[in-house]
Amino acid sequence: MKTHGGGVDRAMYELGLSREQICDFSASINPLGVPAEVQQALQQALSRINDYPELDAASLRAELACFHQLPPENLLPGSGSTELIYLIPRVLRPRRALLIQPCFGEYAPALQQVGCQIDLFSLDPHNDFEFCVADILEAIQAQTDLVVLANPGNPSGVGIAPQQLLELTDRLGDCRLLVDEAFVDFCPERSLLNQVLDRSNLLLLRSMTKFYGIPGLRVGYLAGSTADIDLLAAAREPWTLSNLAIAAARACLKSDSFRTQTLQTIPQLRAQLQRGLV
Repeated sequence: MKTHGGGVDRAMYELGLSREQICDFSASINPLGVPAEVQQALQQALSRINDYPELDAASLRAELACFHQLPPENLLPGSGSTELIYLIPRVLRPRRALLIQPCFGEYAPALQQVGCQIDLFSLDPHNDFEFCVADILEAIQAQTDLVVLANPGNPSGVGIAPQQLLELTDRLGDCRLLVDEAFVDFCPERSLLNQVLDRSNLLLLRSMTKFYGIPGLRVGYLAGSTADIDLLAAAREPWTLSNLAIAAARACLKSDSFRTQTLQTIPQLRAQLQRGLV
């Protein structure tokens, strides 16, 4: 049975507590909460809940393209990155995949839905989860056509140097590399978004729920080659993002001061936590 963090409703039911009585340490969400711009956008968007949303979140796609300086054809919004994690195997039909562990629990069931054979490679916690390109390449089998990993790692939190991932991407040939960057907004220097135009076998998952504190609204997106994005966009269901989710996500992209404050505050909170654990 799959288990996840963030089971607040289940805890409320089982313990007979109100939401205000629960401190949730099971999900890694920005402790600064939700940007003021997002709260304001949600209030304004309430008047649109009697309208169907955009079929494909086109306005969000356009603003993501502007924000990241990428063509819209290389981006695909989704209802959280998990929707896209399940969409990718259904459309691209990998035969054999290598998962770099520890990793998010949804990768394996998403791949199993299409009968994909799964191999596992575990990073060593006694060696600080050190990432070695040569070791990954040695674990790849002849039929491997997808490698999946997270940067920074989830749940390890350990980051991988972008140059290592670029080396791996280039040496994989026709095998795709799917990098889950769900937490990379906390360390933006590790992102490979500026590489998707040059590497056709690279796919990047992004989440807007962790950094911007909106997991209940479910917003994420995928970056990749035009060919892959076209295939995935054509196969997904319509209306997967609500008007509220689209409005909130667009407001996230405008919350410059919130991003700056977060990147300044998180290192201070991390140091405070480390001191408290000593």
